[in-house]
Amino acid sequence: MSERDHIISNPSDTQVGGFGKRYPANYVSAYPASPIHAGEMTDEEVVKTFIPAVQEGDATTSFTAYGTSVAGGVGNRMSSYDRDYPDAPDIASNTTTLDGKVFGTGAGAPSSPYVPPLTSPGPGSLSATDQPAYTGILPAATGEFGSGIGGTANPADTSPEIATQDVDTATALISGRSYAGSAG
Repeated sequence: MSERDHIISNPSDTQVGGFGKRYPANYVSAYPASPIHAGEMTDEEVVKTFIPAVQEGDATTSFTAYGTSVAGGVGNRMSSYDRDYPDAPDIASNTTTLDGKVFGTGAGAPSSPYVPPLTSPGPGSLSATDQPAYTGILPAATGEFGSGIGGTANPADTSPEIATQDVDTATALISGRSYAGSAG
């Protein structure tokens, strides 16, 4: 995360034109009605608007931005979307596919909640439904290469912790971690 202030307009950083520099008078001229130039859009106002608009609860709920009510309701192909993921799936307890195939029995079903089907449909077939059950020893479901919690992280366990994150500096994102106390 940048150590710099993410203000919309940072007057202390303004420089007079040229390559790689900004020219504030041009911005004021191009966008004279901007709430930034009127002093209506400040760091505090952006944070106050951002939290309910982007971080809290159902994305279809109305909220207020810079003194204007922003209508809620169904839109963008969503009837409801809760950013706190209250219904996050419990991957570790899955035993069947959505269409009822029991894990590990072939026919295109995964071998386990963390291992995909390990068999081929056989000669002459390209259909997953022709896959036999895998009868060997399943590979251990372990973390993958790289950083992070790994491939066995369960959304039902991690989502409540991730839902507590916000833009407040006391609870802000932690470099290299999904949430405070996580392994990655």
